[in-house]
Amino acid sequence: MDEFLNEIWGIHRLYIDKNLLFTPDAEISAVVMSANEKNFEKFINIESFKEIFANFGLKAQIYGIQALQTGIINALIKHKISKFSLILNLQTLKEAKIINEAELSKIVSFIQTLNDGEERKDKDFSALSFTFGKNLETLNKCADELITLAPQSAENIQKSKKSANENEFVISVTGVINAGKSSMLNAFLNASVLGTSNIPETANLTLLKFSETPYAKVKFYTPDEMKILGFHENYSDIEISPDELINYTSAKNEISKFIKMVELGVEAGILKDNIKIVDTPGLDDAVVLREELTKSFMGQSDAIIHLMNAAQSSTKKDMSFIVETLANSKNSELIIVLTHADMLSKEDLLDALKYAQKSIKEELENFGFSQDLSSNVNFFCIDSISKNGINDLKNFLYESFFGANSKKANAILNSYAKNLALVCDGALKECEFKSLNLLGNKNELKVQNAEILEKIEVLKHNSEELQVLLAEIKTKFDYSDFYDFSALKSAGIIIKDRIISDMKYAKKYRENLDLNRLKIIAQSGINDAITDIFRTFSQRISKDIQNYKMILGEKFGEISNFSFDTQKFMNESFKKPNFMGFDIKFTELINKFGDLVKFSSEFDKFFTAFLKDLNLKNEFEKIAVSCTDNFLQSINENFKTEKNELDTKEKILKEALLQSGINDENIGLQRKNLKEKIEKLNAVKERILKCF
Repeated sequence: MDEFLNEIWGIHRLYIDKNLLFTPDAEISAVVMSANEKNFEKFINIESFKEIFANFGLKAQIYGIQALQTGIINALIKHKISKFSLILNLQTLKEAKIINEAELSKIVSFIQTLNDGEERKDKDFSALSFTFGKNLETLNKCADELITLAPQSAENIQKSKKSANENEFVISVTGVINAGKSSMLNAFLNASVLGTSNIPETANLTLLKFSETPYAKVKFYTPDEMKILGFHENYSDIEISPDELINYTSAKNEISKFIKMVELGVEAGILKDNIKIVDTPGLDDAVVLREELTKSFMGQSDAIIHLMNAAQSSTKKDMSFIVETLANSKNSELIIVLTHADMLSKEDLLDALKYAQKSIKEELENFGFSQDLSSNVNFFCIDSISKNGINDLKNFLYESFFGANSKKANAILNSYAKNLALVCDGALKECEFKSLNLLGNKNELKVQNAEILEKIEVLKHNSEELQVLLAEIKTKFDYSDFYDFSALKSAGIIIKDRIISDMKYAKKYRENLDLNRLKIIAQSGINDAITDIFRTFSQRISKDIQNYKMILGEKFGEISNFSFDTQKFMNESFKKPNFMGFDIKFTELINKFGDLVKFSSEFDKFFTAFLKDLNLKNEFEKIAVSCTDNFLQSINENFKTEKNELDTKEKILKEALLQSGINDENIGLQRKNLKEKIEKLNAVKERILKCF
């Protein structure tokens, strides 16, 4: 590090803490690493460059630049930034003439010679080493303490704890045959779990989950799915020993073709952190049903790893898959891994990476998508023998899942911490109320008790009135008149026109139609149209809920501060359509009708039938009912909480009335105990708030 920084900064090199660590993404890291003594002045006057440093609490000056560069270099050494993604972004800066060839060569040479530091064993990879794991552990300890301090809320605390600790992170792994998928996964798991033969026994989707006792579950197609495949057999799912699996999945056995997927319980460190891995059948799978199952898992994935043999990368199949993933899996990390990287020289490997990046951009443009989507891809390389590069990939995933910038991890922690903080607040109010009333005389306590009883009566009356209003509001949450699906019909026309255009082109130049490309275009168009319609639908429901909340809040003070996130509920409930039937019929239609006029007519019929089968109106109404019911139920829960608080106060006052005749020494002891409890609750709350 010193030698490199001395070389690029010369006499401007400053003393910087060598232990600094910063983890910007590869694109920002490339910009920062490009600065040196000759060009830094042109950088520091650019507003976007200043913003980069402001985000890390630094200024865009020589010290700030060298500090951030030091932090990035340490992040590279600790596998927190992909070296290959950084190099590709540096190449982009060179092509944009922001840095020259000599500057690029100097930085790339340094990055390539960075040692991997201390080799991390599988056991060293733990969520507890990252922000999420540390904060989750803190919150779990706080939850356990709160159960003792606020036993009346034990059920609520346990529920929150269970929910936070059982959240899963899903990785889907894809690639063509010979991409080295099984070898990579075995190295990734640090266990020999999957076969590594070049000739697979059968193409099964395999779900890998943590289990101290290894097991295998064989899951078969349902009777309805069997009919689609043209089979009449019927099998029940079975759990067996992993050693027996070959008797079911071997291509030599007739039963193998009826298997939908296999679930394997594996004792592997990475799976212990609630990570599930989906080993997909690959891009060569000819079974449409299994392909749709794969897509379903990928749609739920937090990261998608696509493997390509470094010497045979960027095939048409690879590019089509990558484009489809970038277009439709907007919430997932897409990671491209070049396997067998040690079979190429460093120069050839970089060329393969550059070619892959270039091909992705070209294919995105060819499909009609923005090339900017390519910035969502991260690149890694893994050697075939030493498996060098596995730790880079693992650490990137752990940082993505459990690091300080993980949206999913932060959402889990915030929800957990918020609930625990509310329990703390309730317990503190109870203690403070109890403490204040221990010294009250009987008359004062009786007056307070009467006031509480009066509030309970008012709340009871309001609750009865509320039920009448909620029943009335429920009837007004009627969305049966929502028929605005015209955008889907427009999407159908656009899709048909693009297909016909491709068919004409293929016919004119005597080329084969790229069916996969057409399917991706069609599915993406339909998904976008449905998403737009659902957004409009959600906004209408959100507006209605907000209006009724305002009306109720004005009438009942108990819910004036009540909050309900309609958009979040709607988005979490919305599921993209299943394209299994669409893909089958779509392919049949194109293969059957070469005549464009006939095709146009048949496509219209097919698309109309497809939309009818989707029954979006009914699906949207179900979500609306679920959302509005949840809103109304939450209001009732809010009233229930208010009632519980008043009941607790009444109980405290009754106890205080009984205690009023007891000697001061006993009251003093109780107040002392309450003070200690309040101090403990405040200490717990302080620790909880640090986890937000």
